[in-house]
Amino acid sequence: MPEIPYTVRLAPELLERIEKTARDRGIAPRKLIRAVLAERFGGDGRPHPGGPIDESNQHTSLHQVLFDLTRTRLTLQHLLDHQVGSEVTDQIRQTAQQEAERYMQRLRRTTI
Repeated sequence: MPEIPYTVRLAPELLERIEKTARDRGIAPRKLIRAVLAERFGGDGRPHPGGPIDESNQHTSLHQVLFDLTRTRLTLQHLLDHQVGSEVTDQIRQTAQQEAERYMQRLRRTTI
């Protein structure tokens, strides 16, 4: 469904709360507002309790983050393949894999 621009005015106190919540979650305020509205009014047309911030939606949010990361990674790999060639891209992938494995090892040590 195409997005249609819609302008609303918000009380400064509400805007501050929205901006703080968005900052705490590392997303843009506009994205938070869209998520809240989609959760409340999207889908089957019935209001849904909670919202995009409660635990029941963390699974969906994680899937969206993973999707966005994968899409970004594939876009960058495609660009690199065309710009510098597949050999360099393969080396970058291998280095990134090694760094990711080291990071996960360090993370496991700190959580034990």
